Amino acid sequence: MAIASQIERWQFSRKTAEALDAALKLYRRVMAAGENAYPEAVLDNAVACLIFGEALSNAGVANQALPILQDAQQRFERIGQEPRAKRLAVKTLIVQGDSFRELGRWDEAAITYEESIRRSEKLGDRHAIAIAKSEFGSVYVFQQRYSEAQLAYGEAMEILHALGDRYNLAGIWYLIGRVYAETGRYEEAEHAFLAALAIKGQLADEGGVAYGMGA
Repeated sequence: MAIASQIERWQFSRKTAEALDAALKLYRRVMAAGENAYPEAVLDNAVACLIFGEALSNAGVANQALPILQDAQQRFERIGQEPRAKRLAVKTLIVQGDSFRELGRWDEAAITYEESIRRSEKLGDRHAIAIAKSEFGSVYVFQQRYSEAQLAYGEAMEILHALGDRYNLAGIWYLIGRVYAETGRYEEAEHAFLAALAIKGQLADEGGVAYGMGA
């Protein structure tokens, strides 16, 4: 679905309203067509749920996102062993974890991230492992377990650097900077924030996303 790439670009550019509007239209269109419309309609229905749920979560309405994401999860699970469905099921878990976190449901977020890491390791999906570890780090920060947060961020950073994912790498530099700031290490925090800004500046100059997880 070409529109999925456009929605991802809007998400990257923080054009939340445009992304949400397009995701809603896609969701309604695909759901109206149903799962029997064409051979891959079952997978496309699940993907549309994921895209819409992620757009809702990014728009700050995680309570509305969760039921849609849980529906997406069930649809991917029903598809079974199809490789893309298994990979997207992991991504759906990560976005659910983000939604739980936004709602302050930290234990559920941690459980969801743990499951996504377990599945990613089984699939050999290093990128998904990195994203889940970075999100897990934010749970540790809330719990004031700063050394564990820094370890999780460091593991994620190592993977993302190897994969060349500068977009998410910039985000982790920022998160590490917050950990340093919270623990009074202000000089190191400044270094981390400047590293994040430098990467984001490079990406803006290049006009695109270095690596995407989009469907």
